[in-house]
Amino acid sequence: MCAAYIGVKCIVISPYALGTDAANQALERDAAKSAAPPQLPRSAARHVTDMRATICVDVSHDEECAAIDAWFERWEERLSFVSDNEGTAAVVSTWNGEGPDEAILEIPPNARAASEWAGIS
Repeated sequence: MCAAYIGVKCIVISPYALGTDAANQALERDAAKSAAPPQLPRSAARHVTDMRATICVDVSHDEECAAIDAWFERWEERLSFVSDNEGTAAVVSTWNGEGPDEAILEIPPNARAASEWAGIS
C-alpha cells in the first residue's frame, strides 16, 4: 500500500490503482475538498442561497437597538451585503442586508420591514 499526504489528510491508495485516471481523479477531488476556500470580499461572497431582508428599528427603543446590534455582531462576517444606514438617525435606523438563510431568519421579527429589496410588499 502507498500513502499520499495531502494537507493534513492521509489517503491510502491500493498499488493496483496507482497511475490510473480514476485514482488521479480521486486524489484531485480529495485535494480540492481539503483545500481552504479562497477569502472573497463581502460583495463577492454572495451565495445562491442568500436571502435579503430590510431591517428597521426605532432608535428610541433600546431593546430593539440592542437586539439588532447583537445580530450584526453575530453575523457581520457572513453577510454578503449590508447597506449604509438609510434611516433618519434621529427616528429610525434602516439597513438592507443579504446573507445566509440562518442569519436572515434570526433577525428579530419586530425589526423586519417590508421592502422592494426584500421582496415583501
